[in-house]
Order: sequence, then C-alpha cells, then structure tokens
Amino acid sequence: MGGGHKESNSRVRVVGTLREFLKALKKAFIEYFVKSPTVHMVLLNVLVYIWAAHKSGNFIFISDRLLEAYGQVNEAVYEGEIWRLFTAMFLHVHIFHIALNMVFLLIYGLHTEEELGYVFYVTLYVLSGLAGNLLSLSLGPKVCTVGASGCVFGILGSASVLAGFEEESLIVMVVYAVLQALTSSGPGINALAHLGGLALGLVYTIILQMQKS
Repeated sequence: MGGGHKESNSRVRVVGTLREFLKALKKAFIEYFVKSPTVHMVLLNVLVYIWAAHKSGNFIFISDRLLEAYGQVNEAVYEGEIWRLFTAMFLHVHIFHIALNMVFLLIYGLHTEEELGYVFYVTLYVLSGLAGNLLSLSLGPKVCTVGASGCVFGILGSASVLAGFEEESLIVMVVYAVLQALTSSGPGINALAHLGGLALGLVYTIILQMQKS
C-alpha cells in the first residue's frame, strides 16, 4: 500500500512537471514566434532566401538573373520601379551574407524590440532599409544592390542609443561592419546602405527617447 502511494505521488509530480514544461514551451513559442518582430523579420528573410535559392538552383549563391529581377537596380528605380527599394531589403547574394545579417539581427533585435514595441520596431526596420537604399541611389544607374544590412545597422544604431552608447555596443557595430566588409567582396551587396541605415536608426531612436521624456 505504501509503495503504491509513493508511486502514485511520483506520477503526479511527473505529470505536474510535464504540464509546467509545456506551459513554459507554449509561452516561449508565443513570445518568440507569434509576438516577436525580430523573429518575424528573420523568418521572412529566410523564406525569401529559400525561394531565391530554389529559383537559382543553388543554395549557396543566388543567381545574378534573379538579383537583377528583384534587387535594387538603380536605373530601374530612376525609371519608376520604386518597389525595388523594398524588395532589395529581403534579398541576399549568398548564404554567408544572410547568415551574418540574421545572426546580428537576432542578437540585438530581440533586446531592441522589448524597448520599442512591435510597431515602432518594424517601422524602424523598414525605414532603415529604405534610408540605406535611397542613399545607394547615388552609386549610379548601372548598380544592382541587395541585402538587409541597412535594416540591421538601423537596429544596431537604435540599440546603441538605448544602451547610452556603451563601449560594448560601439565595438559590436565595428565588428559587424568589418565582417560585412570581409563577406561583401562580391557584386550586389549594398555597402553604402550601412551608413544610411545606421543614421536612420540613431536619429529615429533619439527622437523616440526625446518624446518619452
């Protein structure tokens, strides 16, 4: 009788622990997959990359044909294809390009979204990419650029403001810029967008902070 009672209690504890684990798992899923704008942006970029890789027939490198069809071809933008300023944000030249961007987006995006909230975060993301791409129009008509690095630099700029321009955030920004330079030797990666995205992220978050105070 005593042994059966202990066994019953053990089962109850196991079931209780399992229920608590499932509740925690559900909460984490809701927080990071349903509510997190950072996760949503990462998933969107990854889905676009998978689609582009499938169309290119190459998972490592995206074809020039596809990049020119949907990327920021400045000459086409000059002629009125404004939509390219937005589609270019979600295209990447190769697997290392998207991997670098998404890793830094996850690291600093998850913290930044807690401070800004969903709407202000997504607005920051899109405006940073747009600012970088608009600045890239100065590169001339024959240039084709793609990448989310302008968006990511906007998030890094915002994170720096929120952290009070701590040394760590500035060092990370430099490291990210160096890694971008090392992986951006091929054509099509939007290097000038970094500056535009960073400037937008800094100004945007400073304005938000001033409004709060």
